[in-house]
Amino acid sequence: MELLKIFFFLLLSLSTAGAMEIHGLRFLDENPKCELKKNTLFLKRKIEGLGRIHRRYDLRCPWGKGRAYIINDKIRTHFQKVFIAFNGDTIVALEPFKFEEPVKYMAPKKWLDFFFLNKKANIKGIDTISGATLTTESIKRAVLKAWKLEANE
Repeated sequence: MELLKIFFFLLLSLSTAGAMEIHGLRFLDENPKCELKKNTLFLKRKIEGLGRIHRRYDLRCPWGKGRAYIINDKIRTHFQKVFIAFNGDTIVALEPFKFEEPVKYMAPKKWLDFFFLNKKANIKGIDTISGATLTTESIKRAVLKAWKLEANE
């Protein structure tokens, strides 16, 4: 069964391999000279809370290179996709770009800016927002997952 999952994942990955454009992503609109190239990350060992195969994007911008991930996380009954880009151990982009919950629960940009000021160890210490507690916890989980992927390939 596991081999069947890997086969279908690879089949889908190969059919859309190469340069990748993610529609509706503000980061790419604001940085038109940045390029994303999609590839597949196979983890060498099992990491708690993560599967072994993930999509990763190589990020090339005029200011440098990095890696990006799109993490899908369930909030209540719906999902959000969060784009997270790293340059070394620094977050250079954090953007929820597909949000299926009511807009009133969306995390504001001012709150997202705290992630640019904190390192991995301080993420859990970022306060949640009253009225959007589940959304902000979801974003924190997504960032921690992306950091795990970045550190443990």
